[in-house]
Amino acid sequence: MNSIILSDELRNKCIEWGKSFSDYGKSQKNFGDGSYIRTKDRLTRDAILGRVGEVGLGEIGKKHDVELKFNTSLRYGKREGDNGQDIDGIIVKGVERHLIPKVDVKTSQFNSGWLLVERHRLEASIYVFMRANAEELRKVEFVGYALYKDFFNDDKPIFRYRRGDKLLHPIYLNREIGVPLSCVDQVGLPAPMLRKDNFWPLLIKLSIIDNYSDF
Repeated sequence: MNSIILSDELRNKCIEWGKSFSDYGKSQKNFGDGSYIRTKDRLTRDAILGRVGEVGLGEIGKKHDVELKFNTSLRYGKREGDNGQDIDGIIVKGVERHLIPKVDVKTSQFNSGWLLVERHRLEASIYVFMRANAEELRKVEFVGYALYKDFFNDDKPIFRYRRGDKLLHPIYLNREIGVPLSCVDQVGLPAPMLRKDNFWPLLIKLSIIDNYSDF
């Protein structure tokens, strides 16, 4: 199962979390760039969409007998972030496990065909691409995932976008689509190139039982 419909309760919790997040003095810079400022409403909507993706991934995980423990701490300040660690730990068959690699969950709208990561936010080992309905905030889809190394070939980005570039079509890579990008520097992978299989076994494999962990 790669998609799920969130309950009203979960959807409302995501909305409340997103509102609280944006109230914690978070930077309104778009992609960390002071020349592109997001409105407070845009900041809130982005936070809600991101949380919807995380919660959706967690609900899908339950179908695979894996419970995810997300980093939901609200840290006050413009420079305070999660350093690419969205998942604190996992529970498998009732046993709490410590997740060794950093896992960063990226959520976009359903019309998005690219997993994009800002260069200054390449801090995780695994990047998960989720898509969600930004209006209804109910349907959530697991698109795939990428390891850090998947973005590079011989230490050079396979796909790199600078400000003003246009995205390539995720299937027909010789075509440009959309409007010029505002992010200064980012790497990405089109959805068809993402890993699709063995995500949940991988998380279990890359976790250890920690009798002293406290999620």
